[in-house]
Amino acid sequence: MDTDMLLEHKTKLPKPMKMQF
Repeated sequence: MDTDMLLEHKTKLPKPMKMQF
């Protein structure tokens, strides 16, 4: 996946979920 795509997903995901990744 592209870095831009990953950044978009991270922004959409809640903070708690971001920590899991």
